[in-house]
Amino acid sequence: MKKRDSVITILLVRSAGQEIISLKLHTAVIKLLLVLFIVFTISLVFFAGYYNRISAKVFFIKNVLLENKELKDKTYRIDMINQELSRLKGFEKKLKIVTRHNEDERSAPTLPNKKALENQSDTSLDEFVEHIKLRRNLSYLSIQDDALKRKRMVESIPNIFPVDGWISRGFEKPTDKSKKSHLGLDIAAASDSRIKASAPGIVTFSGWNNDFGNLVEIDHGHGFVTRYGHCSRVLVRKGDLVDRSQTIAFVGSSGRSSAPHLHFEIIKDGVPEDALLYLYK
Repeated sequence: MKKRDSVITILLVRSAGQEIISLKLHTAVIKLLLVLFIVFTISLVFFAGYYNRISAKVFFIKNVLLENKELKDKTYRIDMINQELSRLKGFEKKLKIVTRHNEDERSAPTLPNKKALENQSDTSLDEFVEHIKLRRNLSYLSIQDDALKRKRMVESIPNIFPVDGWISRGFEKPTDKSKKSHLGLDIAAASDSRIKASAPGIVTFSGWNNDFGNLVEIDHGHGFVTRYGHCSRVLVRKGDLVDRSQTIAFVGSSGRSSAPHLHFEIIKDGVPEDALLYLYK
């Protein structure tokens, strides 16, 4: 390589015996190329730094957007939980009215408000959602259980006339103790007419009674007991389970009786009551 004045000559030799290529470059061109290289290098460094800053900002924005999405999702879930809580509270309020629950509300677990929910983690929210579902299911079960109890109570009410006939004497419970009480209905009917159980239950007595002759007593549960007196024949024994309208005996005039009829009593919680308050034909 030779240097003369402001020109630099570059000789390129391929191999022995071949043509030599000569490149002449002015020093001004070399300086320009050097300046361009420096500018390019500086630009590259600048753009690399700028790219890194932009990448960091993009990463930050993505994180912010992701956090905003998670926050919106959490807010949505909290709103849904609050709606479910409102429904649950209203449902339990109606449940207490329907089932006539008189429990002290302070004994029930306190349901958190929205501000308390916002401080919960996603895992805690999931657990709380499951708690709400469980509590709602328990409320439904409580209604079902109460409805079943009420159904059984209704079924235990003696409400059908035990025999086809007419009332010859009604329920009498005078306030004047000097007057004799009559704690049932006397239903006149043809001899050997079928006597039917007024409600399902279990026979607790089947035998002879000095006043009512052949007597059947049935416990229907929920405090209801019925008695059927003056029967001619009895078809059930103590311990038998009977259905509503099942024939249990026949009309007669056994015991202290002057004519065929059925003496029928309804007893509630140990107290005789007017059977006409319960019966319908």
